[in-house]
Amino acid sequence: MDADGGTMTSYHSSTTFVESSPGAPSLSRPIFISVHQPAPSRCPANPARLRGAGWSGGLAGPRSSAVSSELFRLRRRANLGVAKAVIISISALLWVGSAYAGNSISWEDCIKEAASNNPELIASRERLNQTRLSRVSTRSGLLPQVNASLSTDRSKSSGSDTSASYGYSVRGQQLLFDGMKSFNELSAASANIASAECSYQATSADIRLKLRTAYIQLLRSQELVKIAQDIAKRRKQNAEMVRLRYEAGREHRGSLLSAQADSARAELESVQAGRSLTIAQRQLARELGRTETAPVSAEGLISAPDISGSDTNLTAIAAQTPSVREYAARRLAAGYNVKSAKADFYPQVNADASLGRSSSTWPPEENHWSAGVSLSLPLFDGGNRRARLASAKSAYRQTEADERSIRTGELVSLESTFIQLQNAVDSVAVQKKFLEATEERSTISQAQYSSGLTSFDAWTIIEDSVVNARKSFLDTKANAMIAEANWMSVKGVTLDEN
Repeated sequence: MDADGGTMTSYHSSTTFVESSPGAPSLSRPIFISVHQPAPSRCPANPARLRGAGWSGGLAGPRSSAVSSELFRLRRRANLGVAKAVIISISALLWVGSAYAGNSISWEDCIKEAASNNPELIASRERLNQTRLSRVSTRSGLLPQVNASLSTDRSKSSGSDTSASYGYSVRGQQLLFDGMKSFNELSAASANIASAECSYQATSADIRLKLRTAYIQLLRSQELVKIAQDIAKRRKQNAEMVRLRYEAGREHRGSLLSAQADSARAELESVQAGRSLTIAQRQLARELGRTETAPVSAEGLISAPDISGSDTNLTAIAAQTPSVREYAARRLAAGYNVKSAKADFYPQVNADASLGRSSSTWPPEENHWSAGVSLSLPLFDGGNRRARLASAKSAYRQTEADERSIRTGELVSLESTFIQLQNAVDSVAVQKKFLEATEERSTISQAQYSSGLTSFDAWTIIEDSVVNARKSFLDTKANAMIAEANWMSVKGVTLDEN
């Protein structure tokens, strides 16, 4: 029996989840949901409203049937609304419980797993290996070239018997001079390796940025789930308070419906937060290089980074970024290609030697050998060498311009990204003050509304401000952490550097 003479009907639903990580919400205790349903006795839903329908303190009288119909309709609508809220609450809890059922993972674990499993990083690593092997192929031209041969031949001419010949030999050749063309090609290959290594580091830095962003988004989604649950609980309590005031004749029906709508929206946002958590888990799994997605929770908390000790010598930082060093290596390789093209105008000198045996019977018995030096110089090639030299010089000028453009672009990018980081960190402090102010106003407004000292409209505006401030504070902290990740990426911090 409640205070108004009605009966209390309670519906209990117990759902138990096991907490899977320190950052996950506590879902290990049973959850009980109670639905209050006033008995159809003496207390009307709104006395002022029902007096107009003929209610005068009891159900007897000429208009008792109309009053009973009105009571039944209002209670039925209230019960349907409560039932929907219960269903949404249970769905949200089940969704969140399943999302936290997996294993937890730290940022260090993510670094190690992505370094070995991320497909983009693996592909970039293989491109680097191909460039290194290409230098081995270029270096082979400076080493002796040795070939072995084995031959047999049978011939016959008119008026003579069939003759046979057998032979085998070993032939060697060594480059003596080619205008330093081979050495320049080898130096260009080494510069290409340096360029490929910088490209690999740039890829690693980009993957680290995407991995860090996915990790932060997962942390944010986990925190948002807890905030959404707290907001849903708060909205439900507010709706219950408005309902009591409505039943006491101190609030109109529009306020009750508005409070119930806010409660339903909060429950829905709690479910949506759980769905967003699943998406964040899938994105992190993708950046880790996992082929299958399993529920996982990120360790740690969303907090503003400390940038007080950050290095702000942007010129020195820009000179060490992977992009600048990559284009510097490309320019160096292009310079060696120009020297290599000039070497085409010089003669090429080779030493040749061979040793073998040959005879008309097998095994061959007659020894033979030869040794000598050969020189070759192209006299006319239709302008091919001049065209190649001009093309190499043009490519060098292009790489010079590219390097200058990349260097100035990196300076602008570094300064812009660091300013964005500073702004994001400063915004956290400001947003925290807004949150503290709105929470204090909410505490005062809650007491005023319950005492009838403020209107529903003024109170609900402050309640909306609290909800928005909590979400904005979370987003501001997450944005600050992502801004720090962008700063690290622009500087070229790789997975190996954590």
